[in-house]
Parts: sequence; C-alpha cells; structure tokens
Amino acid sequence: MLGMLLCSLFFASAVLAQTLEVEFAQGPFDEPRVRAAAFSVADWQQLSGQYGQAVRYVMVRYGDDEVWHEQTPQAPDRARALMAEAGYMDGFPTPAIIFHDQSTARLAVLIRRALSTIGVEASTQLVAPQDRAAAIAATQYNFGRERIEIPYIFLTTSRRTPPIERLNPVADLIAGRPLVRFNPDTRMLLVQVPVQNIGRGEAPPSTMALNDLSRRLRFANVRVPAIGPRSATQVEVTAPVPEAALGQELLLQAIVDPDERVLELNDQNNLSPTVPFTPPEPRPRPEPKPDLTVEWQRHAFDPQTGVLTVALVVRNSGAGNAKAHAVDIIDQDGARLARSAVPPLSPDSLFEASQTILVAERSLGRTIVLAAIVDSADQVDETNERNNQCRLQRIPIPAPEPEEEVFADLAVRISATSVQNDGRSVDVALEVVNTGARTSPSTSLTLRGDTDSEVIRLFVPSLRPGTSWSSTQTVVSRFRATGGAFELLARVDPDNLIPETNKANNRFVRTVMLPFPYLIWGGVGLAVILVLSMVFPRFRPGPKRPKAQRDSPPSPKTSLDYVPRPDPGFQQIDPDDAGGAVKLEVSLRAVTDAGQQTLIKEDA
Repeated sequence: MLGMLLCSLFFASAVLAQTLEVEFAQGPFDEPRVRAAAFSVADWQQLSGQYGQAVRYVMVRYGDDEVWHEQTPQAPDRARALMAEAGYMDGFPTPAIIFHDQSTARLAVLIRRALSTIGVEASTQLVAPQDRAAAIAATQYNFGRERIEIPYIFLTTSRRTPPIERLNPVADLIAGRPLVRFNPDTRMLLVQVPVQNIGRGEAPPSTMALNDLSRRLRFANVRVPAIGPRSATQVEVTAPVPEAALGQELLLQAIVDPDERVLELNDQNNLSPTVPFTPPEPRPRPEPKPDLTVEWQRHAFDPQTGVLTVALVVRNSGAGNAKAHAVDIIDQDGARLARSAVPPLSPDSLFEASQTILVAERSLGRTIVLAAIVDSADQVDETNERNNQCRLQRIPIPAPEPEEEVFADLAVRISATSVQNDGRSVDVALEVVNTGARTSPSTSLTLRGDTDSEVIRLFVPSLRPGTSWSSTQTVVSRFRATGGAFELLARVDPDNLIPETNKANNRFVRTVMLPFPYLIWGGVGLAVILVLSMVFPRFRPGPKRPKAQRDSPPSPKTSLDYVPRPDPGFQQIDPDDAGGAVKLEVSLRAVTDAGQQTLIKEDA
C-alpha cells in the first residue's frame, strides 16, 4: 500500500508540475538590466508554490529569446542596483501592466507588490492569450501617443519543458565569510575565503577579488580552481600591511567571478559578507641578538712532543654584536683541556682560534674524543644557545715508536808501513776509530804477520763516538830464503765482546813486499861461477892427432850437464860459521852416457 501511494504521488506531482512563462516586452523592458531587475525582485517558484502550483521551470521570454531557470532566488538589492544603472532609480514614469490568465491571477498580485519595491507600479488585468494585443491597445497608457510602447509582463503556465541543451546543469558560486589572520612579525595579512558551488553543474576555473572597502589595502585577484557540483574550496589571499594601516580598521569583502565569466544560476550570492578587521599596533622591535657557533677545522699531533694542535673557527651568524668570550676544548667527560679568548664579533664575522693540548701518556695508542664549545660561561645573550658546541671529534693518537738501540762501531786500519834495512822488520802504524753512536768499552787489538809470525796483542782504551786511537808497532818476520809478499793482519776486539753495528770493519789486511837476503844472492852467484868454470875447460883446443888416427873411428865423447836432484839442490848456512859460508851440493851426469853419474860436493 505504501509503495502504491508513493507511486501515485510521484505521477501526480509529475502531472501537476508546470512551467511558468514570463514575457517582458516593450518600453523600458527593452533594456536587459531592467528585465533582470524585474526578474530578481521575487522568487517566482516560491510564490507559485504558495498557491499550490508545482512550478518546475521558469521560462523568461523577450522576443524570440528564451532563458530557462530551475531556481529563481530573490535578490532585491541587485534589482535596485540594476535599475539605478539603467537610469530608473525612481522607477518607471508610467505604470507597467501585468497581463495574466486565470491560472496566474493570484501570483500576479504578489508580483505587482514585489515590483513596487523598485518603483515599477503595475496594474493587473485578466486577459486571455489571444486577446493580448487588443488589451494593450485599449489601455489608458496609450492615450495621446503616436506609437504604442506599453511595457507589460504577461504571465501564463504551460506543460512545456526546455530543450535538451537547456537541461544542462548550471553552477552557482557562493563566496563565504572571509577568515582574516595577521602576523605582526612579518606584517603579512592572510585572508581565507571559502567558495562553494551549490549548483548542479561544474564551475570552471575562475578568479576571486578581495576588496578593502576602507581603501587602505589593495589585493591582487587570485585564481579559483574548478569546483564540482555541491563541492567547496578555500582560496587564500596574502598581502603586506603598510605601517600606516596598522591600528586602522579594514573592511574586507570577497567576490567570486568578478568578471562574470562563469554561467551561474544566481550571480547575487557571489559577494561575501563584509568582515571588519583591525591590524594591531606595531610592537617595539627587540634588540637584535648574536648567535655564536663553533666549527672544528683541523688538528695535528706531534709524536715527538706529544702536543695536539687544534684549529677552530668561531662564527657570529646572528643579527647583533657579541661581546668578548672564550672557546673551550673539552673531552668526552666534559673536562676542559684548553681555553682561548675570543674578541668581540660583529654580525656575520668570524674568528680563527688555535689551541694546543698536551696529550697524557696514558692516551698514547688510543682514540680520544674531543669537542669545542663556545661561550661556555654563558656570557653572551644569544638567540640560540643550543648550537654552541661542535660535533664530537674522534682523534686516534699513535703509540710511540720503540727507541732504536745505539751501538758502537770500531774500525781498524793499517795507515802506514815501513820495511827496515834488515829486510825482515816492518814498522806498522795502527789506527782504531769509533764510527758508531755509542762510547765503546776498552778492548784489545792483535797484530801478526802471516800465520807463522808472533802475535802482538795491544790494549785499546774506551773511545767516544768519533774519536780514534793510534799506535806504531814493529813486526819481525821469520827467516825466509826468498823475499816477496808479507801479509799483515790487524784485528780489533778479537774476542768479539763488544756489540757493534758493523763487525766487518774490525779486521784489516795489508800486504808488504820484503826484499831478498844479500847472502843468498851471493851464494847463488858463486855456485854459478863454479859450474861455469867446470864446463868451459872442455872446449879448449888440444894437440893434433896423426892422420891415420883421424881415420879410425872416433872414440865416444862425454859432456857434463847439471842434473837437479829430486829435491832441487841443497842450500845450508852453517850457523857456527861466522863468515857466512854456504855449502852447495850439485849433481852432474854425462849426456852421452846416461848410465854414469858423478856426485860432486864442494864447499864454497
């Protein structure tokens, strides 16, 4: 039952829904603004509904121009403004006439009252549509006029519906109440205006103008984005407030789509309410303050002295001057290790500080954590007290290198040699130098000639670095039949008791040439003479033999030659003979007869 009732009400309402046709014609209604003013004095749909008429559309006709409306909001203020713009501030000089049929008779009375609010005095007549022309000609308004220009409004209802292209939904923009905010520090004014689209169609992008009715501020138009049906957005306008406007009342009003480029159902609600706002009086500006910061630039550690050098930069990034203060170096426990004085700093100036820190011995080979803090005693009033310390610095301190052990270094050399007249004694000049970096203890030095000579051992005292010790010794060689090379060997620290950097220079070898002994040369010469005296007599001329004897075979001849023994000769000096006689033993053999050998011994 309920469903059938709803369906019946729906079809009944659809049948009863009508279109109110309003026709403006002639005279002042030829002016578009007059027609718009007459249409804005009343809500035509609402007035029709008071008498039971279900008016769905209102069609406004002027000549062949038809404008269809689904809503007819009342805007009396806009109607008066349009009448004033058209030159009819006091209304029409002659009354207008409203014609109507019986379906709009009661509505015509209300329309006539509404028109009187803008100075249009209208009369009402019941005229059928076909009698409209005759009724106009018979009006009292036409007496004495050559041309009939009677303004009239003709009301009628119909079942007409607008064409499909006229059914497109139309937007309706509304500017809400502005919200005003003011920043006294920057003296910037922020105005937020809510903009709604209460229509059924989408509103394309448009603009919004914000006006100060007190004419103290000027605002630039701002863009309003596209707004969908039954949607809203918020538009913001910012502007600086001059010092002359501080403490003065501003009257702010916003208007959306001031250029009327958006097709709307109602243009009267585009104006927002007027909002008064008074910016506060300017506050006294506070005295500018400094802002001190410290930056860690670099550091260097000297392992020889154990001193850490730190370079810092103190900066005043504030707007005020900073008086003299100090910058400290602290460790991770907050203990102060060094302090440097900082002179007064002007805004945007800096000071480079250098500090030295003696690193404790327990910190060697470890990583220490340091930081720098400026104005640690809070002597300077700053805008920001939390940026006075730099970031922590982790600094590795190298461990000390082990000290290199210092040794002595003894170098021995035979600086000069001299052979004496006897041919066997050699004077040797010795020198020992400490070329190391440490004082050498006392030691000994050995000197000998070849391996069969007597060893000479000398005492060498303690020597400081760079000092030397020298001595001259005589070395006598044992008797040798021949002279020739004689090797001298000197060695310091022969027992190897002193630690040194170089042991190779503890030994020195030098060769001396000894002459041959004179007696040996004399004995050799005598032996040669004896041999020659035996050999040369064999070649003397003998007596001539008889010829017959010469024809006989010759007898074998014998020649002697020196035959060395397996041991090449024998030479001996008799030690008991003071004259130095040499005893020679020579072997001779016959060359032609090898089987005969005669050993000849001769004392010379």
